[in-house]
Amino acid sequence: MGKRDLSTLEHHLFVCQGDTCKKNGAKQLRKNLKQAVEERGLKKSVLVTKTECLDRCNDKCTAVDYPAGVWYKDLNPTDAPKLAEMIETNDVWPEKTSYIRDERGFSKEMPSSIKVFYPEGKTKPEKEKKKTKKKKKKKSN
Repeated sequence: MGKRDLSTLEHHLFVCQGDTCKKNGAKQLRKNLKQAVEERGLKKSVLVTKTECLDRCNDKCTAVDYPAGVWYKDLNPTDAPKLAEMIETNDVWPEKTSYIRDERGFSKEMPSSIKVFYPEGKTKPEKEKKKTKKKKKKKSN
């Protein structure tokens, strides 16, 4: 059973491990991505996992960033540091992006930056506010 705290997660990166992607370095790509995420101090906010075939074999190697909804293509193991940077800064890497989700659905049109659309219609989830007791200040005369 997993013990990871998902409450701090902002990006979940799925790296395809289908036959075509594996033949093109997907296993090493995933390993390098995990390392790049850790080196950038993003381990609490970015989770990198493997997945079965994503049915985008012509785009080998493929990865998907959720909830951003960005589909990456033509990735190789040496792309890991740059991809981690793009995820950290919410920037778009046009040469490596095949689809991106916007308010209309998935599109091949590239925006200048990623705007994540959450189910509640917000662009960033609200963090739970901790209830704290405020100390009353004494009035001085």
